[in-house]
Amino acid sequence: MVMEGCGARVAMAVWSTSKITAVTVFLQLVLPRVSQAQTFSFPFRKPETCGHNQYFDISALSCVPCGANQRQDAQGTSCVCLPGFQMISNNGGADIICKKCPEDRVLPKMAGTALLALVV
Repeated sequence: MVMEGCGARVAMAVWSTSKITAVTVFLQLVLPRVSQAQTFSFPFRKPETCGHNQYFDISALSCVPCGANQRQDAQGTSCVCLPGFQMISNNGGADIICKKCPEDRVLPKMAGTALLALVV
């Protein structure tokens, strides 16, 4: 009878060890996949890192090129027309349309700000 008791203990020890091993293997397989699924990163950019022909798009947290005849505005978060061009429409960011000013309607010191309407 003593042997039966010892055998029962051995069987329980084997059962406990196999449970622990199964749980350990499960965790080793599942945890790396869960931690990888939760990892999310993107390169951090500051508005100051954008070039003169780019603006910082706050929705994408990245530098985006300005359109034709445009440059970055003073804050770096939008684009403005280059000197000698007039803004026709502005929907923000690079969604700006710039039209070349007639040569006779541009003041050198105010270039790029607006066309001057000459009343004759």
